[in-house]
Parts: sequence; C-alpha cells; structure tokens
Amino acid sequence: MSKFFKKKTSITPAASSSSGSSNNPFLKTPLTRELVTSWSTSLETLLACQRGREQFLKFCEQEHSEENLDFWEHCEALKRKTDQQDIKRFAQRMFSKFFNEAGKYELGVSQEIRDGIRREMMNPTIHTYDVAQAFIYSLMQLECYPRFIQSQMYKDLKENST
Repeated sequence: MSKFFKKKTSITPAASSSSGSSNNPFLKTPLTRELVTSWSTSLETLLACQRGREQFLKFCEQEHSEENLDFWEHCEALKRKTDQQDIKRFAQRMFSKFFNEAGKYELGVSQEIRDGIRREMMNPTIHTYDVAQAFIYSLMQLECYPRFIQSQMYKDLKENST
C-alpha cells in the first residue's frame, strides 16, 4: 500500500480514446517499439495514450499505487461532463471515494487542498478537483513514472514490441 493512500474500491470513469486506441481489444493500436519508446519522453505523453495508461496502471497495481492514476482519470472524466447534474453526482462520488475519511482509501493531500475541495463541493464544477489533480500528477511524475520507465516491465514492453 502506498504511503499516501488507503486501499480503493472502483467507480470507473469513461476512458478517453486518445492516441488511436479503444476499449475494444480488436481495435487497439499494436504496441510498437516507437509507441512504447515515446512514453519515456514525459508522463504527459504516456497519459495521453490509452495503451500507455493501461501499462502504467499494471505497473502501479504492482506497486500498490494505482490510486494515483485512478484519481487522475476520474478528474479527466469529470472535465468531459457537460450536464450540471452529472457533474454534481460524479463529483460527489469522487469525494466519497477519494476524500471521505471513512472511505476505502483517502488521498493523502494537504488539509488546505482538502478544505478547498470541501468548499467547492457546495457547488461542484468540472474544476473542483484541479488542485488535487495537479498534486497527484506531480506525485506520479516524481515517484511512479520514473520507476515505471526504469522497470523491467517497461524494458520488456520495449523489447517485445513490434
């Protein structure tokens, strides 16, 4: 278990389909060496590619830190919502999952961030979690991502790609 999170349960946001991929395994872009190598340029490049996120998630699960990516993906899903009632419901589910002290796991963000989110929850918007998302992104960029790029898993993906 990571030092910042308790264990999670899942509410799955709709995945984006950037970088030519899909949830349909027959439509997925093959893992080419060029694609896999591109993930080492930046966390942003990795996260922009659904196949990259899938592989990064597998790595994070091995490290028991998948909560970081899960929260980041939920934030991205929230930003794609347009109906105010959907935004409110989704933001409330996110709060219960990631910020409720009695929840299955709680993000380890500062009290200042937590208090700001509580205030925002009176009238949540697609930007309610932006500060927390930036914090979690930085955490992934500084901790999980470098370990992923140096991992045997990533090296094997590069070597075994077409």
